Amino acid sequence: MALMKTCSRCHMKIPYDSQCECMVQAKRDSYKDYKKRRKDKDRQKLYSSNAWIRLRDMIYRSCYGMCVVCLIKDNEIVNATACHHIEDTESNTSRWLDESNLLGVCQSCHMKIHKQYDKDNKSKKAMQDILFGLLKKFDKEYGESSEDEQ
Repeated sequence: MALMKTCSRCHMKIPYDSQCECMVQAKRDSYKDYKKRRKDKDRQKLYSSNAWIRLRDMIYRSCYGMCVVCLIKDNEIVNATACHHIEDTESNTSRWLDESNLLGVCQSCHMKIHKQYDKDNKSKKAMQDILFGLLKKFDKEYGESSEDEQ
């Protein structure tokens, strides 16, 4: 007999390693509400566009699904969960689909990056310089051109 737990919402018994359908539906509804309340509808549409999704997936493949910051800075292999615009698209919309401005990062690094961006312009510029440097180093060590040389 499988281990069971009780859903905290509807009190149904469900397998221990799963989520109740009512909880899944509540998360979906919550996200729908969040999307409706967002003020940046145009940016939201861009992140849902086919061009962005294709480019994002290409960036993930080009970094082998790894966080470039963790790999180059800390020599750790961590899954990339976000595709970060180094130069933010609010200040420079022309770099929206520029692959040289994108970096695969994990959630932890993404939060640290935005924390630096939010401090002040000097911190933001310093972080951007670091990220462009890490991207350049990654491309040099792991990019397609380095594979051709081997």
